[in-house]
Amino acid sequence: MQREAETGRLVPHEALEAHTAPARWTLKRLVEWIEGTFERRVSRETVRRALKRLGFSWKKAKALLNRASTAAREAFVERLQGILQRTLGPEAPLMIYLDEAHIHQDADLGYGWAPTGERLWVGSHSPGLSAKVSFYGLYVYNTGQVDIWDFPRANTEHTLTVLRRLREHHPNGEIVLFWDGASYHRAGAVRELAQELSITLQPLP
Repeated sequence: MQREAETGRLVPHEALEAHTAPARWTLKRLVEWIEGTFERRVSRETVRRALKRLGFSWKKAKALLNRASTAAREAFVERLQGILQRTLGPEAPLMIYLDEAHIHQDADLGYGWAPTGERLWVGSHSPGLSAKVSFYGLYVYNTGQVDIWDFPRANTEHTLTVLRRLREHHPNGEIVLFWDGASYHRAGAVRELAQELSITLQPLP
């Protein structure tokens, strides 16, 4: 794979190709492969029925993010149960789940053949945060309410603003905030402000 001579980095179109899933085995492609490999011409319907008999079905693909940890998830669920029990008490903490949504381009999921009963996964290659418009969504578990706050992007500065606004909206009592491990969530300034505002941060696994 060719790289930029001066920097050694992939040029944009090559970087995209490096994260793009291989071509799907559509009926058309399978028919052409059979003809080229076995010198036999078959119809798409014949191939479709053969795939059905082999236990495959045509379905929409799902993006697969390979960072899940079963052990970490189990530990988190156990910790979460204790916090949920506290919400039943007289001085219940305010439990808030926060996540960001971004308007961006991602993998062309489309459809493809996969075993019946199983999902068709495609690797995600979404662009960087600088290419997105971001929304902070906050779900208040205790009341079932949702707030959505828009920002040009999700970063440390705007996360600090979210924490301040959150405390302004809920000036009294303990706040337990659940969120993922984004870099701007782990920033020192964010952790310091959360402590100053008496907001307990609970990172997701």
